[in-house]
Amino acid sequence: EHLERRLQQAHIDADWGFAVLSVAIERFKMVNETLGYQGGDALLLEIASRLTDAAALRQTPDSVVARLNGAEFLVCLEGVACEREALAAAGDIYATLRQPFQWRRERVAPSAAMGVAKADETYSHPEELMRDADSAMTEAKTLGRGRLVCYSSGMRERAAARLKMEADLEQAIRSGELVLHYQPEIELATSTIAGFEALVRWRHPERGMISPSEFIPLAEESGLILPLGDWGLTEACRQMALWRSLYAIGEPLHVSVNLSARQFGRAGLAEHVSEVLAKTSLSADNLRLEVTESSLMSNQETALDTMQDLKALGIGLHMDDFGTGYSSLNHLHRYPFDTLKIDRSFVQGIAEDQDSIEIVGTILDLARSLEMDVVAEGIETAQQAQQLKSLGCRLGQGYYFSRPMDAASIGAMLASADESGFRLPAVPVTN
Repeated sequence: EHLERRLQQAHIDADWGFAVLSVAIERFKMVNETLGYQGGDALLLEIASRLTDAAALRQTPDSVVARLNGAEFLVCLEGVACEREALAAAGDIYATLRQPFQWRRERVAPSAAMGVAKADETYSHPEELMRDADSAMTEAKTLGRGRLVCYSSGMRERAAARLKMEADLEQAIRSGELVLHYQPEIELATSTIAGFEALVRWRHPERGMISPSEFIPLAEESGLILPLGDWGLTEACRQMALWRSLYAIGEPLHVSVNLSARQFGRAGLAEHVSEVLAKTSLSADNLRLEVTESSLMSNQETALDTMQDLKALGIGLHMDDFGTGYSSLNHLHRYPFDTLKIDRSFVQGIAEDQDSIEIVGTILDLARSLEMDVVAEGIETAQQAQQLKSLGCRLGQGYYFSRPMDAASIGAMLASADESGFRLPAVPVTN
């Protein structure tokens, strides 16, 4: 009713304007897991209070703040004559929301995706304005955390397409449209295969193969990352157990599985992994779990206990994308990782750039001092592989050796192995 009256007023008085701001608190499920449900509810009350106070500070006492559902709010911003003023008002509100929130001994800095729709003569009903603000907010989510977007034509269609993809992904997890491809990890000294990293792919019935960069962020935002991750872990373990039963695999060939922050932070992760290993008949020493530094930062209170529980099962732990996160060196000492995965950004220039060579050499020296193994990611040339080998890096992966392959291709390669070990036939031993 409030929006209906304001829309009528805007039609009568062209000099008076208002806008609708759609606010979605980001990663609220993770906040609930960190603070508990009481803490999450307290945060929502604090957010509502901050939104109301921010509107009042702009001398718009008639502005209305409403909680829609979950962690989403709607704000009617009055007295904004143009999109520029609406965006400025929304920016002020975001700065207020970002102030740290203290709950008992926990402290979080809320972030939000925000969408603005400025009322004009094209809107006949308040529902249309709310819909477009929501479309802009959905667009903001696709651009990264803490983004603010003003509605423009085309967003409505993109928002609808995103909702459809979310529904399609949920169906894909249930119906078998997802598949795993496996990228070999190579012993640089011998070019033999030490293991595989499992990477999820989506064969959409209408769109064909969809890139993980498109659907993984959607899965994380929607909460589908947990069932997707559970499927990926189970399928990777099942496939490795099958290969070991079919082929003469004597050495501890392993499969590496990436854990999302949501998976890593779930209660009882070690028990769940243990159940998967038992169900698939895979030994724990044939499984590696890859954890990013951002996952550690998102689960600081529980990370150490979780990793110790996983280590007690006999599972290897990889720090993924080493060097790109928050405080890598501190994490090496605090958490029981077995292996570092050097990010591809350090590998790209290693064949000719002295700075890259020195950085990678320092990482390798550090790993040796901590008795940790190292995998170099993103190797694309023979020169990179040779330089890494000369620096003492034991393992590598990248397109120089092999693109990710489907399970059938990996099986055919394993079936053709000889007594010298599992080897990629197209890649020579580096000298």
